[in-house]
Amino acid sequence: MSDNMKHEEICKNYIDDKVLAISPLGDGHINDTFLIETEDCNYVLQRLFKGMDKKKLEYNYNLYSEPFDESDWGYPKWLKTNDGGFFHTDINGDNWRMYHYIIGDAIDLPMSKDMLYACGSGLARMHAVFQKIKGKPKEVFPHLHDLRFYYDKYTRIISENVAIDEHRDERIEKRIKDLNSRFTDYTDDDQSIIHGDTKVANAIFKDRQMIGFLDFDTVMTGSINTDIADCIRSCCFTDGVLDQASAESFIEGYISVSLSSKEEVTSKWKDTLRKICYVL
Repeated sequence: MSDNMKHEEICKNYIDDKVLAISPLGDGHINDTFLIETEDCNYVLQRLFKGMDKKKLEYNYNLYSEPFDESDWGYPKWLKTNDGGFFHTDINGDNWRMYHYIIGDAIDLPMSKDMLYACGSGLARMHAVFQKIKGKPKEVFPHLHDLRFYYDKYTRIISENVAIDEHRDERIEKRIKDLNSRFTDYTDDDQSIIHGDTKVANAIFKDRQMIGFLDFDTVMTGSINTDIADCIRSCCFTDGVLDQASAESFIEGYISVSLSSKEEVTSKWKDTLRKICYVL
């Protein structure tokens, strides 16, 4: 049986529509993702990344889906299987889910000033919906954005592997250590519910406005500045250098909608951006 035939069989657990075409969708997904085309509408079929806890995913989905359903914000709304659950487990033990494909406009980089403004205001709108969530999400990806954890793991690998240690450049190692001390000590007391992976590739635009977002598997408790900085990282750099004017357009858009004050937003996003770039 071909892969497409296998995928079509999985689809039958969710929909009765006749499948016309199946093709890989997007890049950068940790989950294998496919576009399912039918006569009436299109869907997205995803095979979950190995090790993802579907119980935590479902718990989080039940938390955020209610406030998002009450808003006009687009997000992946999971379909239920014929058995009434969200996930289908195939004969290989892989877990699958399915949702309606959300139609959006293609966005090119670099983004114009008005698009950056729309991107910032859209992120603030999503954060406003997150604030209505009743409860605390569970970590699907433990230690996401946890610099201390990553650095400890890095030093442990080096200490346990002589071959790696012999090829280290002492000047680079000193720079890494100095920056780590600086960013590990940097704290942000804000603990909100955030998206956790706000690269602009996850944003959905229509008619030059952000109307939704994808990939909510990383929803977590953290600082809104992490979301702000990560989104700026993905759309306001040119040849590896931050375009200050682009970032300011983004921030202006965010502040125009956000419940946070201008000072709260502008005082921390740059340091958070430096930290994210260091981690990456």
